[in-house]
Amino acid sequence: MATREFIEGANHLRQQWGAGPISWNVAVKFLMARKFDVRRALELYQAHENIRSQEGLLNIDPHVEPLKKELFSGKFSILPSRDSNGAAIAVFSAVLHQPLSISHRTVLQCVVYQLDVALESAETAEWARAHGVHL
Repeated sequence: MATREFIEGANHLRQQWGAGPISWNVAVKFLMARKFDVRRALELYQAHENIRSQEGLLNIDPHVEPLKKELFSGKFSILPSRDSNGAAIAVFSAVLHQPLSISHRTVLQCVVYQLDVALESAETAEWARAHGVHL
């Protein structure tokens, strides 16, 4: 019931923004982050989307330059292994960062895109839920 209620509320917001429907999996992640309190999950979702909008992170296309080049630079990586607690490990290789040659927005898009992909992992999502991490 909570998931359906969240989806209805989120889709109402998305319709106002001209976006398509939200997926069941995304809805569950926001609900888990707020212990299935629909009102609080919708507030979190709206804040999440507002920040992404303000930072130009709504439509990240990993196949378009300069983001494609940045993703393949190896500057920011999600390692395939886990730490001793089972958490995913993210590494930023500062030595590869050339702030004068790439925009702040592109770096931010790269980081957010890779975190989004990492959160699609069932193992990562389960670890986050078990440790109270808000996705």
